[in-house]
Amino acid sequence: MSFEKTPTPKKGRIGTTKSTNAQAKSKWWLDKEADIYVSVFGIVDKLRDTQSTRHLKNIQFARLYENLDVMSYALGFYESFTSNNSTVSTRPTWNVVKSCIDTVCNKISKSRPKVEFVTEKGSFKLQQKAKNLTQYLEGLFDLTNAYQVCARAFSDACKFGTGAVYVYISEDNNIKCERVLVSELIIDEAEGIYESPQQIHRRKLTQRDQLKEMFPKFKDQIESARTFNATLQNNVVPPDMVMVVESWHLASGPKAEDGRHAICIDNCTLQSDSYTKTYFPFVFYRWCPKTMGFWGSGLAEELAGSQLAINKLLRMIEIAQERMATPRYFIEAGSAVSDDALINGGIGDIITYTGTPPSQSTPAAISPEIYRHVDTLYNRCYEICGVSQLSAMSEKPKELSSGIAMSTYEDIQTERMALSALMYEKMFLDLGKIMIDFSRDCYEEKSNITVKVVGSKFIKKLDWKKVSMDEDEYSMRGFPVSLLPSTPAGKLSTIVQLMQANFIPKEYALSLLDMPDLEQFMSIQNASLNDTNLLIQQMLEDGKPAVADPYMNLTLAIQQGVSAYLNAKVQGDVPEKNMELLRNFIGDCKELISVANPPPPPQLPAMPQMPGMAVGGAAPQSALLPTQ
Repeated sequence: MSFEKTPTPKKGRIGTTKSTNAQAKSKWWLDKEADIYVSVFGIVDKLRDTQSTRHLKNIQFARLYENLDVMSYALGFYESFTSNNSTVSTRPTWNVVKSCIDTVCNKISKSRPKVEFVTEKGSFKLQQKAKNLTQYLEGLFDLTNAYQVCARAFSDACKFGTGAVYVYISEDNNIKCERVLVSELIIDEAEGIYESPQQIHRRKLTQRDQLKEMFPKFKDQIESARTFNATLQNNVVPPDMVMVVESWHLASGPKAEDGRHAICIDNCTLQSDSYTKTYFPFVFYRWCPKTMGFWGSGLAEELAGSQLAINKLLRMIEIAQERMATPRYFIEAGSAVSDDALINGGIGDIITYTGTPPSQSTPAAISPEIYRHVDTLYNRCYEICGVSQLSAMSEKPKELSSGIAMSTYEDIQTERMALSALMYEKMFLDLGKIMIDFSRDCYEEKSNITVKVVGSKFIKKLDWKKVSMDEDEYSMRGFPVSLLPSTPAGKLSTIVQLMQANFIPKEYALSLLDMPDLEQFMSIQNASLNDTNLLIQQMLEDGKPAVADPYMNLTLAIQQGVSAYLNAKVQGDVPEKNMELLRNFIGDCKELISVANPPPPPQLPAMPQMPGMAVGGAAPQSALLPTQ
């Protein structure tokens, strides 16, 4: 279940119940359903008060990145603070924090990690199910916009240290995911010291009317719940919002029954049910995990000191430019020089004076060391995050012109962020595990799940019962897949490489260059092998006889059949009648080959040699015939 949520500032904060903290119990998951809201709000308010420093730091990091004086997250609005009495602006002028974060995000999140289900010594039927399950998850990633959501979470991790994605089941029984602001999550620092807390709370705001539709049994309590009040600028009237807290507690052990999920407002418990999952419905990414604690440190935190120093120096340079680098006239006291003639004079004007003539001077605004120091700090920021200024400006070195040189240059730059890229791939593995587990809950009784399979011409309908696999039948692996092979230009490049390696005939390559449909070509090329493996699988596992077809690749069928027969013989777990089916199939294939290629006819016996007959050599020559 998901709400539109935004954390609230301390001033005017909603969530404190009429009961005292003494009435709230720390083990809210053991309370009666009617009393859970009291304990939950008491715990959340206490944790927010003790963790106020972290929330203030997040606001500071948002200021550095957004280039705004963000005052709060009230109702999801960034409030830009402006004061008429303020003479010094605190906004960054050279926003190197934003430049570095955006460059890193574009480098890492441009790839689309692929989650693949791999079988270990699996049968052909199991391999096909793993392939279909891979296609199902790819389609589910597209339906839920998982790549865009995870890219936003990665950006949050660079800003605040930690990014989060929430996976939930919607009211129409579909799986969805959304990006979560880390300021919405409340976690006890003592429990999360090893990044494995037992409980997580999430504070969010939702419309009162929307909440009534979701929980019609509690309309009276929702109507009487306290309204979130916030003082916004320009006399903006906030909508009718209610603070909601959603809490999860994991079971204490495999046999424990204290797992709990609850949704509460400040005057009642809207929902409370048992939570049997061994994980939270969140996927987290940390830019730099700390030695201890649940939250990570972000790139903005690493660059904050340098950014503030740059801002201070730039402000000093600005003031010096205004006060020192202004042209000035020096006039001797008592000289008869008109000020208007100096200020408003035109080209070629004649200025009369008496005494010493006036002089003009424009002194240097500030020492050149200050300018060099600013450049040094600016360059150091890019070195800290491991990117070059050329990458930030989308430029390449002038000496790099070939494709191989550019690929090598990209690999060198990516090595600095190899661990970050690996953790980004793991994020999709964790997301895939949750989505597959949720699919078992949602679609166990539902068939014909419509997902758009990547690489398919049409929307493909997958039956979950045919796709579903037990966890001990596969292993999940993540692979970084670039966006390039998915584009027409990338496919054309791949076709040229396959043609140069003699994997694709020239005639097929010319056709693919006109319509780069590699998936269709590969499916046709592998049709003979897939057909043979399917027949062998049906004979060994299902005991279904197979008929050898003269249109098959009979030589390949014999090779695959003999290999499968020997492997089944070594394993010793295939019934003898199934082995007999495979032996008959191999014999039928050999018979079809013998019919198609009959043996050559026997040679006639040699004629006996007659006396006087020449043996071999050239024909006899006659003087009466011309020599040929």
